[in-house]
Amino acid sequence: SRKYQSLISHPEISMLVDSRGNKPSDFEQAVAVTIDGVAQDLGEQKTRFIELYASKHPMLREFVSQPDCALVCLDVIRYKFVSRFQDVQVIELGEGEA
Repeated sequence: SRKYQSLISHPEISMLVDSRGNKPSDFEQAVAVTIDGVAQDLGEQKTRFIELYASKHPMLREFVSQPDCALVCLDVIRYKFVSRFQDVQVIELGEGEA
């Protein structure tokens, strides 16, 4: 897929996870973390991780086992935590710490 080719060609990625609920209180209560890292194809480890993934999400076993489905590992470089809309904490990881 285009997404996979993009990840392989440009593996430096950021992923945002937040708790927003589209409410006015989000400015005071929502938290977010941005995870910066480098994406890597799992290669020969794919089968092992399919089993782990499928044990937690059995309804997706068939999907994730398809030959054209890729599992990608994110080697984390840093976490950026944001709370109360402006309070930012950054945790930098050294190589091999993720």
